Amino acid sequence: MKSKKVTPKISNPTASIIIPVYNVAQYVEKCVNSTIAQTYRNIEIIIVNDGSTDNSADVIAELARQDDRIIVINQKNAGVSSARNRGIDTARGEYILFVDGDDWLSKDCVEYMLNLANKTQSEMAISVNNFTTRDKQQIIEDKIDTWSASNTVAKFLYPGMPIGSWNKIYRHDFLIKNGLRFQENMFMGEGMRFITDAAQRADCVGVGYRKVYWYRLNNTSSATTAPSVKHGLAALDAIKSIEDNLILKDEQILRAVRFHSWMNSFYILRILLTDKTRVSLHQDIYRTCLHELRMNGVHRIVESDVSLFLKIKMLGILLFPRTMAKMINSHKMHNLSRDKMA
Repeated sequence: MKSKKVTPKISNPTASIIIPVYNVAQYVEKCVNSTIAQTYRNIEIIIVNDGSTDNSADVIAELARQDDRIIVINQKNAGVSSARNRGIDTARGEYILFVDGDDWLSKDCVEYMLNLANKTQSEMAISVNNFTTRDKQQIIEDKIDTWSASNTVAKFLYPGMPIGSWNKIYRHDFLIKNGLRFQENMFMGEGMRFITDAAQRADCVGVGYRKVYWYRLNNTSSATTAPSVKHGLAALDAIKSIEDNLILKDEQILRAVRFHSWMNSFYILRILLTDKTRVSLHQDIYRTCLHELRMNGVHRIVESDVSLFLKIKMLGILLFPRTMAKMINSHKMHNLSRDKMA
């Protein structure tokens, strides 16, 4: 059995918070103020303005005048991956956290995530839960676990886990040593690729359950809120990229990859069925998705390590893909219409 490497503790480490910003002027002040207000004070806040065309740059500049821990970088628009990589290159802290410019942090986020990393002696730590527009309740009881690299990667690929680079903390030297970067040629799934790349290389991953990150669901310009067929296909490319670059290839992870790819076909079908013209314009993609869902559905249901409830949902997708897609689309639009978030 591989012995666990001991990660040396750092007394009062600096945490670098990296915030990529693109046209989020109406949200970014709340985001940055939540980092300024952290209970853990030894932080630097790196804001990378990725060529915003709204007044994000003005808002950021004013915030920087109020706190000397803020570092502002303005670059030509190159995408969120480029912005995050620029932040990694600039960071001087021993630990790194990522925050999206339209989200925000609970006051104890950095303190909590550092505690997770220290208590588990891990190079990467995660919180498996987060607040959202529709889920503002804190968990009743927290605990701390340690997961293996393989178990973590599989859990990322199955549902129920935040799959972005946020809600996680990383040792800076761990990222540098392993050459861990965001793929700048990807505009969907880049966060998933990054966290699976990182988890595979970690000796272990620290895990907590307390909610300390607020994820915004009602940004109408977000790809999460208003996805296109292009986004769906890019997400499919992302899972293929993850599969092609696996260094751990045990059956647990491969089953999770196949599940994620199958569900992504359903995601593309859902996007297509939001507009009748999309189906007529993308007949080949439409037929390919239906074929994948029907041909491999039984195998995915049997082999996937998911709950009975999800297996029943998968059976519904297998038998009635179009009906299930329309039902879920309608449900999500109903939730979005009810969203209330500052």
